[in-house]
Amino acid sequence: MKRIVLFFAMIAALTAPLAGAADKPLILSTIKPVHALVSTIAGDTAETIQMVPDYASPHHYSLKPSDLRRLAKASLVFRIDPMMEAQLNKSLNTINQDKVIVLSRSAGIQLLEAGHSHHEASHSGSEETEHSDEAGDKAKDSHKEHEEHEEHEEHSGSEHSDEAKDYHLWLDPHNAIAMVKTIRDRLSNALPDHKTQFETNAQKLIAAIELTDSQIREQLAAVTTQPYLVMHDAWQYFTKHYELKQLGSITQQEGLQASGKAISDARRLIQSSGVSCIVTEPGVKIRTLRVLTEDLKVSTTEIDPLGRAIPLSDQTYPELLRYTATQLRSCLEPK
Repeated sequence: MKRIVLFFAMIAALTAPLAGAADKPLILSTIKPVHALVSTIAGDTAETIQMVPDYASPHHYSLKPSDLRRLAKASLVFRIDPMMEAQLNKSLNTINQDKVIVLSRSAGIQLLEAGHSHHEASHSGSEETEHSDEAGDKAKDSHKEHEEHEEHEEHSGSEHSDEAKDYHLWLDPHNAIAMVKTIRDRLSNALPDHKTQFETNAQKLIAAIELTDSQIREQLAAVTTQPYLVMHDAWQYFTKHYELKQLGSITQQEGLQASGKAISDARRLIQSSGVSCIVTEPGVKIRTLRVLTEDLKVSTTEIDPLGRAIPLSDQTYPELLRYTATQLRSCLEPK
């Protein structure tokens, strides 16, 4: 009899942590920068999961059946904006919209107008990325959904115009702090028993962001006048916040293929404006960079605006800022 009691006691001890995990509310975030903020503030009070995998693009990723099942169970879903993760709109519209938090509408968020690249972009011709055929088709679908969504009633009450805004807003630390406050408040409303923990975690995160911000200003002070170009128009929030000299972009969206004219125009701009650095992103073909920079004295650096390779921790977002600043300074410093 004692053995039976001991056996069941051991089973109970082993399964208790699993039961505790299963009892935690599920909080979803669409992309890595949002997930980094949410998981830091939520701590161990909830199960936090990133919806768009690190290997995928938020512009193109479609949810799998397992993702849809998880979505149906979620207590809250944090996203940037329907215009940013447009491919997820159909799925996200199937759940109670009170659970979906659009962070672009956070109090204090500063939205910038969508930048216009100095150059045309094309969907035809040679590959831009390793999966250009698939990315091209998905980019077209995404553009179509963007156009359809402009008249979608979900966003009609928003305080800003969808048509011409740039939603890479997390690359401005002030916007990140505004999002932290929204995340803190929405988590506190959903899980009031943990409000004090959310407030503490949020305040620590805000302090870390502010410290990193001040350090980066010093780090970049020596290169603020150095002109540079970017392959994808994702960097104007970072550029404007730190008063850098980005002259333009070669394409306006990730996955778009630079046309021959775009590359020729960029080469002329590099020569006439003294551009010393081109910022690329993961997936850009070496061949494209070779054609773009051939015989020109210009450096290139690869920076991922989503920080997908940065390990998840309570320092992931500050580390994304530090990583971006370090890569950019290294590229811009006189050689």
